[in-house]
Amino acid sequence: MADHVDDGWWYEARRAFLADELADVDVSEGIALDVGCGAGGSLAVLSALGAKLTVGTDLVPEALAHAVGKVPGAELLASRAEDVPLRSGTAGLLVSLDVLEHLDDDVAALREYHRLLRPGGLLIVTGPAYPGLWAEHDEWAGHRRRYTRQGMVSAVKTAGFEVERETNYFSFLVPPAILMRRTPLRRLFSGSDDDASASPLVSRVLGTAARLERAVLRRRPELSVGLSLLVVARRP
Repeated sequence: MADHVDDGWWYEARRAFLADELADVDVSEGIALDVGCGAGGSLAVLSALGAKLTVGTDLVPEALAHAVGKVPGAELLASRAEDVPLRSGTAGLLVSLDVLEHLDDDVAALREYHRLLRPGGLLIVTGPAYPGLWAEHDEWAGHRRRYTRQGMVSAVKTAGFEVERETNYFSFLVPPAILMRRTPLRRLFSGSDDDASASPLVSRVLGTAARLERAVLRRRPELSVGLSLLVVARRP
C-alpha cells in the first residue's frame, strides 16, 4: 500500500471518487475522521474540506508510520475500527474506505461509527462487491466477505443510519475480474489481481477508464454494476 498509495491508479481513482462525493459537504464544524486510513492516502481529501481537525486511525503501526506528515496538522491514532478512542458525537464526517470487509463484525464497527458521529453527521463507506467473485485475491487481502449491495445497505441501516445514496463503481473491472476469477484464464495469473494491473500501460488505461466513469456518475446518481460499492448515509 505504501508503495502505491500516492500514485497507483486505483488509489488515485478512489480519492477522486471520494472528493466528488464530498464536493458539496460542509464539515467546517467538528472532526473529519478516516477510520482505517492505512498509509494516509485519503487524509488530504478530508483536510481540504476545512474541518477543524482531520484524524486518521488504523490498527497497523507500519501503515500509520507512512501516513505521518502527509497532511500537516492531522492527528493519527492506532486503534481498532470497533473501538476508536474519541468522545461520542465529535465527528461531522466519517469515511471508512475498504475496511468493513476485513472485520469479523462489520455491524459492530458501524455502530461505533454511529457513536462517533454527531447527529446529522455524514458517513461514507466502501467495499468489494459480488460474493460470487470471491477468489485468491480476497484471501491474500484478508477479506472476511464481499458484499451484495443489499447486504452493505442492510448493515449500515442495522447500525442506525439513514442511507442517502448507494452505487457500484469500477464497472470496467467487472469483465476482467470474471475472466480472471471464473474462467480457465485464471490459470495465467498468480498472486493477487493487483499483479495484472501493475504495468504502466495497463495503469494508464485503467486510470482513464476511472476518469470516464466519474464523468458518468456526475450525470447520473447510480451505477448498477461495479466491482466496488459505495454507501453514503447520515446519523439521524
